[in-house]
Amino acid sequence: MSETVMETCQVIPSQLEQSRRQVEALLENCSDAAYIHFRLGGEIPGLFLYFNSLTNEERLNEIRLQMQKWDLSDPAKRSLLIEQEVTGFSSSGIDTFGEIMDQLTLDNSVLLVDGAAKAFIFSLSE
Repeated sequence: MSETVMETCQVIPSQLEQSRRQVEALLENCSDAAYIHFRLGGEIPGLFLYFNSLTNEERLNEIRLQMQKWDLSDPAKRSLLIEQEVTGFSSSGIDTFGEIMDQLTLDNSVLLVDGAAKAFIFSLSE
């Protein structure tokens, strides 16, 4: 199995920084790849991945601003709240880097959240 195929079959880790590095390596030759770093509830790192000109960036920014305002002050409920709230915006979760690549090529945006061992799909096509 080639290295790229092995990378795309790899399960998404829960550490955002590790996931970010992996995605950037897979998309290193893609000039249309875009990233928005932000903090959910002002605390938890998140990263939107999308392709320029294929995504409704205005809607993506609206969602990002809403997520930044979430109240995540109770650590015991933080993971559950993120899961429920993000799922309210996205269509489903995915588990591998290959699925991330597939969703990006289908004009979807993808959200990675620190502490979540999956990614969330957002259908925000232009």
